[in-house]
Amino acid sequence: MKSYLKMFKWVLIWLVARIGTLIIGTISMLYTIVRYVHKPKVLEKYFRYSALSIDQHASVICNDLLFDTMIKKCVWFKALEFDTEDMTISSILAENNKRNTLNKFGLFWVWFLNKVDPGHISDETASDKDNFDYGR
Repeated sequence: MKSYLKMFKWVLIWLVARIGTLIIGTISMLYTIVRYVHKPKVLEKYFRYSALSIDQHASVICNDLLFDTMIKKCVWFKALEFDTEDMTISSILAENNKRNTLNKFGLFWVWFLNKVDPGHISDETASDKDNFDYGR
């Protein structure tokens, strides 16, 4: 029973963090847009960093779902999991594409992301998984 109470505490903290991030993050984004409306390079950097942060966050939170829906069942033991906190979903997809462990759904996302942003997922993305270009 004690372990359930401890888990419940973390569920509540998680909910507060999610709701707080949604509300404060949206207000902060709008504030940043208004503040830097005449500085597109600053806004580009803000949105690039924000997207990277959200992508890394999603990689950890959605690990089980992404792994179960994008990795071939017969080679799961060779696949890189999506729970690496400093890696983006794209870099993990790139590494798993390189390892030939993606199923059709995973390959669809590789194709789609490369259509939206040519070269988004490549061997370089996979090999550079620990050295992100943060635009500095």
